[in-house]
Amino acid sequence: MKISWITFASLRTENGAITSDVASARYRMLLPGRYIQSQGHTVEFHGVGPEVNWDAYPRDSLDAEVVIFSKSFNPTNEQAASFARANGAKVLFDVSDNHFIHPEFGTHYQTMAALADRVIVPTEAMGKAVLQHTGLIAAVVPDPVEGQRKAPSAMRAIGRRRVRLFAGARETVRLLWFGHPSNIPALLAVIPSLSALAQQYPLELDIVTARNTGLEGWLSTHATAARKDFRILFSEWSPRVVEGALERCDLVIIPGDPAGMRESVKSHNRLTEALWAGKYVVAHPLPAYQDFIDWAWISEDLVTGIRWALTHPDMVPNQVAQAQAFIKDNLTPEHIGARWLDLIVEAGAGAVRERVTADADPLRLNLGCGDKILPGHLNVDVASRRAGKAPDIICDLHALPFDGDLVDEILSVHVIEHFWRWEVQGVLREWVRVLKPGGRMILECPNLIAACREILRNPDAAKGDGMECQRSMWALYGDPSWRDPLMVHRWGYTPESLAEIMRQAGLVDVRQEPARFKLREPRDMRVVGMKPHRP
Repeated sequence: MKISWITFASLRTENGAITSDVASARYRMLLPGRYIQSQGHTVEFHGVGPEVNWDAYPRDSLDAEVVIFSKSFNPTNEQAASFARANGAKVLFDVSDNHFIHPEFGTHYQTMAALADRVIVPTEAMGKAVLQHTGLIAAVVPDPVEGQRKAPSAMRAIGRRRVRLFAGARETVRLLWFGHPSNIPALLAVIPSLSALAQQYPLELDIVTARNTGLEGWLSTHATAARKDFRILFSEWSPRVVEGALERCDLVIIPGDPAGMRESVKSHNRLTEALWAGKYVVAHPLPAYQDFIDWAWISEDLVTGIRWALTHPDMVPNQVAQAQAFIKDNLTPEHIGARWLDLIVEAGAGAVRERVTADADPLRLNLGCGDKILPGHLNVDVASRRAGKAPDIICDLHALPFDGDLVDEILSVHVIEHFWRWEVQGVLREWVRVLKPGGRMILECPNLIAACREILRNPDAAKGDGMECQRSMWALYGDPSWRDPLMVHRWGYTPESLAEIMRQAGLVDVRQEPARFKLREPRDMRVVGMKPHRP
């Protein structure tokens, strides 16, 4: 199959391979495209800038079975997409940022989505934006990880005073922020809190980004008022500079604006690049970061996360290693390239584009969602707000406000253990009531067997009440930092004991599957069952 990928970005050849300084061109085109080439397909990469008109448009870029437009800023691409379709090509439109809300590009993005046989996005949140603005169901293909995997860095005991000539001296904490200049406002917003932290831990913040006048002016102002305990450095972005900065730093910080319509749809690529390079990450809770919440500090409070990493140096490498294992199994260029190839082959075979109709979307409930608001689900919880996140529906999970036989799927993650054993059967029967015949119920919770084994293996880790207990005492009793009776665990389950209760509630084909949330296997487990069809 011949595939043509068109990007607004400039391309160049380096060491015999095509590359680009634009991250989206690498993540959304070059990395998956190289894998597809390795599978025997012809893949061409074309850089067509925003200024190119139809007369100058490279027609050879449209001579393919599948033409993919990646992050378009050129209205001429509308004519190009129409031309490609008229000549028998299938057209895919890859949308990595929410430009539907952009005053200049919004109409262009609407038109490109309408012309495409399939829209592709990097995150569930971006898919939700596509659905809102176009009525189209986008295919989600995450960004692959970039760079070489490095062993998790051992955290220095930075918080301890050095025994040297000057007894009061402390090691400097080396923080790194890297990214596009458009993300700098979020970084500047946390500078005051970092400045306050520097009174306890001397800080050095390395900013790696493209040169821009606004940042240079701010850096000049900061240099005038600089303190010895808080230094800010600037390095001009390049892949090699980022690689070196990651090697030198202690921690990576990624501030953001989770509530912002632009940032909320962003990919996890900076997070995964840092973890893949062996560094612990402290980041604001963008939706795409939720998969990594157990291996990085994903919270509104970055300063507390930095403090935690500095005071738990023995735990950090293990968390980074677990994140790397997840990335290796899910986000390598080979894994992501294979997902792209599946979509391309599907499009080439003439698959019909998906548009929402009255009954197109299955109804999925996320029961007991807490602060884990999942796209594509109706998020339900008894609490009106947890960790700043509000559910779609507030109700008692003992009595759901839904008609019977209505719901296609129920997902409940780390909720079942919060019910008393004597009430859990009635709770599950209520949940089964609202499921359609053939609908699935998915329950995840701590695995009692794994928790007991962990306590026996490492009794010392069960002495405290912090994150060192998340595989032992937290699995039994819950995280005490919530200080909330609703967050206390009231019963524990093995895979078989939970499966038996689900069968007694009326589910069939009950089986254990790999856990997908929280810490996953072996601490957690997933048990799935189906509501039987009526005879």
